[in-house]
Amino acid sequence: MKNFTIRLSLKRIVTFLFILAGAGLYAQNVPEMMYYKFDVPGATVQNYASSPVGTNPAPVTGLTQGPAAGQFGLALVGQNGSSTTYRVNTGWATSLPSTGWTISMWLNNQPVNTNLYYLWGDPGAASFRCFIGGAAGSGNILLRGGGLTDVNVPGVGPGPTVVTFVYTGTTGTPPNRIRYFKNGVYINQVTEPTVTVSGAGPFLVGGYDGNVGMYTNALMDEFRMYNRPLSDAEVGLTWNAQLPMCTGTLSGTVRSSYNLAVLPGVSVTVGTMPPVLTNASGVYTVAGLSAGNVTVTATLAGYTPFSGSSTVTCNITTTYNFNMSPIPATLSGVVTNAANNAPIKGAKVVWSGNVTYSVAGGLYTLNVYPFAGSFPVTFTKAGFADTTTTAITLVSGVNPPLN
Repeated sequence: MKNFTIRLSLKRIVTFLFILAGAGLYAQNVPEMMYYKFDVPGATVQNYASSPVGTNPAPVTGLTQGPAAGQFGLALVGQNGSSTTYRVNTGWATSLPSTGWTISMWLNNQPVNTNLYYLWGDPGAASFRCFIGGAAGSGNILLRGGGLTDVNVPGVGPGPTVVTFVYTGTTGTPPNRIRYFKNGVYINQVTEPTVTVSGAGPFLVGGYDGNVGMYTNALMDEFRMYNRPLSDAEVGLTWNAQLPMCTGTLSGTVRSSYNLAVLPGVSVTVGTMPPVLTNASGVYTVAGLSAGNVTVTATLAGYTPFSGSSTVTCNITTTYNFNMSPIPATLSGVVTNAANNAPIKGAKVVWSGNVTYSVAGGLYTLNVYPFAGSFPVTFTKAGFADTTTTAITLVSGVNPPLN
């Protein structure tokens, strides 16, 4: 009985260690280059990779994100159109290292016939591409070009199927193979030369060059590209897991564009995160932001609302400083001749040292910074008696006219 207890305890320890190892692999497995999730309908798609390549977010034309469901959330939906207009243009000049890389994608509702439909590629990178049908065969997909030997994966359509290509390159074991997987399970491998896949771009997802892209209502989700070969264990652990999005921090100082004074109490909103207030030094900090482009907005009483954008980098604090324009106190009116009410051009208007002059029609406008206080207004011009009003209180915004 004692020996049985010891064996059971050892088994539990081994199981626990395996779980820990798997959790570590999972946590580290955010793709370095591309991670498109297609979960937000619209004309762009965010790249959630740790070091995103190309344009981020990338423009989506012709194709739609949803309403069909993907592996997680929504999916990219095909429209059976030319890739010149139906595509995700990553804006990336293809550059995959000879040391190895991994490309993975979830596919569903794929055609099972011999018509040719492209899934992704870059013609400038020695025609590096991936397609279903055509030379691949009915329901099969083919990885071709880039200086590589063809890799045919059978039985992908109609799906759902997660296909993973792992080019082991010069660093993998064994080296210079493309190992391919379906739903996390190793299927086969093809011996390859040592190749750096590169081209002028752009690398397209959902299409290739000017050819017909994804089939009507065919679905793609979880498009992942790594700059290294994943191990069999990593593929097995992550093929059906929504990977954690890599996050970073945005921080900066907010100042007045009038005198560059720091502005405390500014409400700053970054992306979809809750707003934060700048501290006494005018500094804001927002952590836990998804890597990629974010919109920054800010509001403060007496200032024009601010809107800008910045790029968040994985595991890094990015500095994004900006200035806000104060809304001046505006004094305006018409200067006229007291004798005949004729407008006077060129009259000097002074409020607490702030100066302007009347223009044609006797019109004047005086913008005052800082924008609060109570002082008399003086009107002067050669040939006329000076006129001084009682104290006039000005506040931010447009004040009642003073004629």
